[in-house]
Amino acid sequence: MVAEKVTVDNKLSLTEKVPAFLAFHVLFIPPILFVLAILFAPGMIIKAQVILLYIIFVFWSGCTLGSELKYGNPWRRFSEDFPLFHIMRSYLKLSFGPLPKELVDAEKKEGAQFIFAAFPHGCSSEFRILMEGMTQHVLPNVHHKLRALAATVLFRIPVVREIALWTGCIDANRKTAERNLDNGNSLLVLPGGEAEQLMTEYGKEKVYLKNRKGFIKLAMRKRCPVVP
Repeated sequence: MVAEKVTVDNKLSLTEKVPAFLAFHVLFIPPILFVLAILFAPGMIIKAQVILLYIIFVFWSGCTLGSELKYGNPWRRFSEDFPLFHIMRSYLKLSFGPLPKELVDAEKKEGAQFIFAAFPHGCSSEFRILMEGMTQHVLPNVHHKLRALAATVLFRIPVVREIALWTGCIDANRKTAERNLDNGNSLLVLPGGEAEQLMTEYGKEKVYLKNRKGFIKLAMRKRCPVVP
């Protein structure tokens, strides 16, 4: 594990903070509403109906999203132009720094393919969603074939599932990763996963790589360069 202190900019106006706060919490609305419905719905019959609807949703999504979970279903206009994403990028002052010349040259080649490893995971890795709408400016040759590995549970939550699919996510399992590399796609992985997520601390960047070497093994098997 590596921990590094970072500078946190708190000099933001209220008109910047309020929209950003609302934007960042949109993703949590569906699961919160579901839990509230279970806890406070009057009577066991209504609670059972809510649970049944969710079970139907999970079953339906599992039956209808086979190819999308394996290969993705990105909606470029959504990831690039959705207003809430603009607010969040502005709040975070999110941008890409200059890329190494070696990466720029390699990315221009026909059939270029990479495994991008991003650190740290953060509480909910919203930065990954926001980056999806920016990669076309720095990776013009491969951005349309870039897929992000995401936890299976995300595809079981209404609305969150759609956002994940529209921003280029695919199910994070080995077969899916290998299949996408075989088809010429590049991958974005967050190796730290839930362990790194739980270590999130305000003002610090912590990286967890112990027992997280699967993406390196995958890159070696497929002879695909890793870009940290």
